[in-house]
Amino acid sequence: MPATDSCVLKFAKISERAFAPIKGSALAAGYDLK
Repeated sequence: MPATDSCVLKFAKISERAFAPIKGSALAAGYDLK
């Protein structure tokens, strides 16, 4: 199955020091959290 950018991840930064979730690569199954 080819990777697509059609999914949208909604999140809220509760703290000013929080990081946004990121994908490690275009083929990643999920998001990386710090």
